[in-house]
Amino acid sequence: MFDYNALTAWAAVAASAVAVYAIWAESKRSRFALGIDIFLKLDANFGEDKMRTTRRAAAEALLRDEDKGDVDDVLDFFEMVGMLVRRGVLDDYMVWHNFFYWIHGYYLSNSDYIAESRSVDPTIWADLVKLYRRMVSIEKKERQCSDQQLQLTEDKLTEFLEEEMTV
Repeated sequence: MFDYNALTAWAAVAASAVAVYAIWAESKRSRFALGIDIFLKLDANFGEDKMRTTRRAAAEALLRDEDKGDVDDVLDFFEMVGMLVRRGVLDDYMVWHNFFYWIHGYYLSNSDYIAESRSVDPTIWADLVKLYRRMVSIEKKERQCSDQQLQLTEDKLTEFLEEEMTV
């Protein structure tokens, strides 16, 4: 004799599993779309006049070894990007593709300042440090290069900062 109650129960379980999967898949798509939206807004913000003015002032301060207020603002921008990557809001490859050049240049230009600040408070720019390490890891993998090849000479760092002064 065929048990229709058992068949109905198994059909309900299967339907529930399909519904859970559909909700999970839609949530994943929605999160990715939100991440792209946030990424595009960050990219636009990085190129806006206000941020370009801040970047110019930061580069000038670094070249002249002056007050680091504008430098803090640039590092804080990348700290926020790092937090969004860590929280899974932004895809790390998208961030690498679009921001590695600046993350690398500003991090290396400020490595002593970052280390000094973090010796007082290890939470300062913690996500920036993690982001930098992740971006270097991706850069090495994608470009098949070594840590040594990624190091920038003083001349290259000066060239980077001089270029930032013209944005």
